[in-house]
Amino acid sequence: MTRFGNALAAVIMALPTVIFAQQAINIDQDGTVTISGQLKAGSIQADNLDQALIDLMNEVKGLKSDISALNSKLTKNITDGQWFEYAPNVAAAMKKVNDADVLKFEFGIVRNKGFRELHFSSWNKGLRLMTEPYMTGDGPYGSTVTPYYLGGSLWVSGDALTREYTGFNVQNATVNYRLAKDVCSGSESYHMYYKYKDSEVSPTKGNGCRTEGPVYARKRQFQ
Repeated sequence: MTRFGNALAAVIMALPTVIFAQQAINIDQDGTVTISGQLKAGSIQADNLDQALIDLMNEVKGLKSDISALNSKLTKNITDGQWFEYAPNVAAAMKKVNDADVLKFEFGIVRNKGFRELHFSSWNKGLRLMTEPYMTGDGPYGSTVTPYYLGGSLWVSGDALTREYTGFNVQNATVNYRLAKDVCSGSESYHMYYKYKDSEVSPTKGNGCRTEGPVYARKRQFQ
């Protein structure tokens, strides 16, 4: 039995007529210990009750200290460059990221059977998230399958435009496209592919609105 268990047992032994109902001991991630519940007591017949309670509280404090030390160790592992889950999906990552995070962390995602580096960017509207370039496609040009090309995945959110069009604008001869925030919701993000072709890089049709992730992060090796 652990020291905490021994101390708790001592208190119970010292209270032969005390009944605990709906008691609970909760320990938060930051090491905060909360004891709650209802206590119904009859006659207390123990000379060492005060000391038993003191011993129990000391063990609780010790347990809290051990948990804090463990959390510090986990945090140190993260800052030492190990990958951890930054967000459960791309949409959550795009909502969470801020200027401090992009300076502190580098990001990645598992996609198309490989771990891909991720890069956030913004322009006039919305937010973009793209993978590093990698080889996509299934065959050579001229075949019946999608040709090989260097490219990757691209997600957009907020006021960034998607490939979902709403119609043709006759006045300025342009196609009207829907905003990402009007197309996807919840844990979804709008996905497209991009590819290098004919001396330019252009987005192409992708998977549209879908939930993808998780997104990983680690502390930048050089800052």
